Amino acid sequence: MVELPFKENILKVIIFAPHHRSRVALDLITLLLDHGYEVKHIYVKKITQNRIWQELRRDGFHVIYKKVIWKALIPFFKSRRLFLNNSKEELRASSLKMLNSIEYTEVREFRNIANLELADVVLFCGGGYVYRSVLDRIPVINCHMGILPLYRGMDVVEWPIWKKDWENIGLTIHYMVTEIDMGNILFKHHIKARDFSTIVDLRNHMLKIMPKLLFKSLDYLNDEGKVQLKSDGDLYFKMSEGLRKETEKIFNGN
Repeated sequence: MVELPFKENILKVIIFAPHHRSRVALDLITLLLDHGYEVKHIYVKKITQNRIWQELRRDGFHVIYKKVIWKALIPFFKSRRLFLNNSKEELRASSLKMLNSIEYTEVREFRNIANLELADVVLFCGGGYVYRSVLDRIPVINCHMGILPLYRGMDVVEWPIWKKDWENIGLTIHYMVTEIDMGNILFKHHIKARDFSTIVDLRNHMLKIMPKLLFKSLDYLNDEGKVQLKSDGDLYFKMSEGLRKETEKIFNGN
């Protein structure tokens, strides 16, 4: 692991984000700036044909369709309306591109990133794999939408519901390493899933608190965290549509 800086010196942060309208990244940056941290750079994953094809193969057409609607078309028309109404502050808050005081770069992959030496830590808001060329140079902290080490990988909101493991639903803050979800654990945040009406509501709640948990992680930067062993949990893959429907029935008590 990269040598950790002392907590009292942590003032400079780099953000990795999955797209320029990432609500997690926008809310996190607001928290950082409000509390005196310096955001040195924002790196955003480019939307390329190859990325679309990979996500289409992984998630299916219906998921990509929803992403286009909610993450592209609706924000586009919202931004256009704000622009026509001269609401510049709201417009700026709707896109990472418009935070003019922070350097912004789009990249194909999170590897061979320039200017890492300008910061003390990277806070990861999504966007896929982070390569060793980054991880060997600077600590990268992720908020995993699942409880580690028990639930690594994909759809780990749904898998514990399918297994009726209600005590192990939540999020985990951990250091990123080259192996998927295997980095040292800083802390966990358990959620009472039954407080929510649907799995969608549960996931939306998780997205809302992710920025707060990532911000809180800065208090742990002089802590190497708890080491994970492969035998501590399992790696899960994308849930089939049939299992997903069964999981929704379990969640709804049917």
